[in-house]
Amino acid sequence: MFQARDRYRARYARNGQTHTPGRTFTTFKLADDWLIDEQRLIDRGEWTPPADRRAALQALEAAQTAASERVDAYARRWLASRTTRTGTPLAPRTVAEYGRYLDNILAPLAALPLDGITREKVEEWWQEHDRVPTHRHHAYSFLKSVLSDAVKRGRILSNPCQVENAASISPNTPKAVRAGLVTELDASDVVAMSDAMPARHRFLVLLLAWTGIRPGEAFALRRQDVDQRTTVDGVPRVRLNVFRAVTKGPEGGPALIAGAPKTPGSVRAVLLPPHLAPDLAAHLDAHAAPGVDGLLFPSSNPARDFCTVGQVAGTAPKRRKYPTGTRFEKPTGWNAARLAVARPQLRLYDLRHWARRQWTRAGLDTASAEMLLGHELPRVLGTYAHLDLDHVWPFMVRCSELTGWTPPVAPKHTPAIISPRLLNAMTAEQLAGTLATMSDEQLAEAVPHLDAATLARVLSATVTRPGETRNG
Repeated sequence: MFQARDRYRARYARNGQTHTPGRTFTTFKLADDWLIDEQRLIDRGEWTPPADRRAALQALEAAQTAASERVDAYARRWLASRTTRTGTPLAPRTVAEYGRYLDNILAPLAALPLDGITREKVEEWWQEHDRVPTHRHHAYSFLKSVLSDAVKRGRILSNPCQVENAASISPNTPKAVRAGLVTELDASDVVAMSDAMPARHRFLVLLLAWTGIRPGEAFALRRQDVDQRTTVDGVPRVRLNVFRAVTKGPEGGPALIAGAPKTPGSVRAVLLPPHLAPDLAAHLDAHAAPGVDGLLFPSSNPARDFCTVGQVAGTAPKRRKYPTGTRFEKPTGWNAARLAVARPQLRLYDLRHWARRQWTRAGLDTASAEMLLGHELPRVLGTYAHLDLDHVWPFMVRCSELTGWTPPVAPKHTPAIISPRLLNAMTAEQLAGTLATMSDEQLAEAVPHLDAATLARVLSATVTRPGETRNG
């Protein structure tokens, strides 16, 4: 032990190493007491190097400090560094949704320190929110993921999210009932629902029901996303490019998010069954916004940049009391459409399920149907499967045929019955008489092959048919 300025330092040698307390002392006695305590540990066989003891104490203090961090703060830091399975950052909508969980339904648990959230408190929270099973399930899954990360990092010893059967959701509408709402619909019901909608949204119902795109994807469609340049056997083959979707932005209002709103497979092209081509043309003329960037379904609310499900839903039927008496107000929008087919529980999103059912009825294979819906395929299958629109097109035609639509009959080509060489060799009178016996289709085929001199001779003659006069 020695003195340095007004402080005292202590050290001793053991096992060939010099050990120190890692600090100095203000008095000789304090330094000497530390050495005496070290000797006692050696005598009792409890000695470990002082440096190891200091490191263990620092780790314990750090763990205690970390455990006292609030769940809310830890969760938000976790969100900031979280990525998807493909290594990309979480979508802004996802981050915003998780933030709303922390601010609302999870607020009582989010205010606790990490080491203060227990299994009993989580179970109590679970029981208190039994009236919103789906919302509760999503919030619980998020919290469980956050706390699993805390366990991996050694911030807490175990995950308190251990509610039994928490992975199960009790839907408000049983699955069998929900399936019946979709499977019992037919094409005439879809038309009836479309007719019950306001004019600006009639084509939307047809589009969702036959292409299976999500409502948010439909709201983001622009004129430039519609490709009508191709025909097959006289039938218009309309392709819709789904590149964007309207989703709730970080501030809670609709915001256009470029790219796939759900999965990378959501960026795709879909085909419109041909019987809907006239409806699309009429909608573009009457209701779509002008210009190549014009939205197919503009917002009906000046305060919103994009159409929303709420605008499409309209108003529910209700009774209002007025001084002159009670008045029944009829429903509007989707509320009126689903009542028109006596299915008040039908959701707009159910049309997506109906589309897949129609494709299956037409014979489309499962992999193509899933890719048309924008779903992720299993890893191996998804690696080698690609959406082939040429393969899909015949099934879209078949879907239209199931509604009673028939493709137009292509006009038959009738060639000229006399070779152009023989026609050019005829005299003016012979040629005029021959042309007079031809049909309009034969004339259209033959005349372009006549040379200028022959045409000049014919122009001076009059071609006469029984009961008709034609000027050559």
